[in-house]
Amino acid sequence: KCVFCEASGKHDIEHYRPKGAVTGFKNDKNGRKHPGYYWLSDEITNFLWVCRDCNGAKHCKFPIKGERVFAPTENSQDRRIDSKELQQEEPLLLNPLIHSPEDYLKINYVGKLLPINNSKKAATTIQICDLNRHSLSYDKRKKIIDDFFKVLIEQLDFFKEFLESNNKKHSDFKDIKSLYKSIFGVHFSGIIKRKNRDNEFSRVY
Repeated sequence: KCVFCEASGKHDIEHYRPKGAVTGFKNDKNGRKHPGYYWLSDEITNFLWVCRDCNGAKHCKFPIKGERVFAPTENSQDRRIDSKELQQEEPLLLNPLIHSPEDYLKINYVGKLLPINNSKKAATTIQICDLNRHSLSYDKRKKIIDDFFKVLIEQLDFFKEFLESNNKKHSDFKDIKSLYKSIFGVHFSGIIKRKNRDNEFSRVY
């Protein structure tokens, strides 16, 4: 699945730091345009598995805070994404292989992603990768949320009808507890399974 939006389907290997000329970036104080992080083009730690929609939206955008690195030093270690040179940059784009998305992003009841604690990284990632596009927020995430509550309401109604029709008393607490587990247990155990990170849209659960 895509590391950004969690959708399955056709994917590409995307460079976290773009290998081509960085777009959406103002020239530095010397008027230089950034040529891209060409020295990281074959660096495996710079690769991300990304769907084509997120890849197309992100393209060569890579906003940072701080001074941007324009070229590596002669030290071979500086050709890694975790080099001391690159650590002087503070990327404003989340890297799901480094950052835990759950610490930065939350989902509202209509399926839209929102930054936690007004995180600048989260807001920038949502914007750059277009993570609230209709095909995700409405067609995918909102449907999962709606289906969850639909089943939950149906189960609650069934539980309520059972209690009313059988006029259950406190003496029957063990039976009620067993029934509760049988009704809701399957529903919530299924949710726990879907929370597995390998599953599509696991963060919704």
